[in-house]
Amino acid sequence: MYFTSSGEYRQSKVYLVCGAPASGKSTYVAQHKKDGDLIVDLDLLRQALGAPHKTSQLFTELLLSIRETIYKEIIAEHINCENIWVISGLADSDERQRTAHRLNAEIIFINTPYEECLRRAEKDSTRKDKVTQKYIINKYFDKLT
Repeated sequence: MYFTSSGEYRQSKVYLVCGAPASGKSTYVAQHKKDGDLIVDLDLLRQALGAPHKTSQLFTELLLSIRETIYKEIIAEHINCENIWVISGLADSDERQRTAHRLNAEIIFINTPYEECLRRAEKDSTRKDKVTQKYIINKYFDKLT
């Protein structure tokens, strides 16, 4: 929930932005978000905590726990902003639907072709380990339903 500029109390709009690694999810959100919107993204959480891209299982569990806490706050409508952008891969359509239902979110599926995701990942200087990037893109498309 949030207050509009005219003082009205409104429910936040939640968007679940899904797609393959290097599909353009973060770019889409950056182009559509407004000042004050909340962005929930494991990659951003990892960066905020100063962790490298490759992390231990324990650290990954910590990141997932933090994200789950944020999800609970979204569900309870405790977040005071107009839009909430949740960025996640969610290759499995059933899991995508369950997550959207749970968060009362509109799904925005970034349907970038496999070859384009590989090309973008290879070109992206922030993605240091190109072998791992190719692996996770392949893994995503193997699970895509």
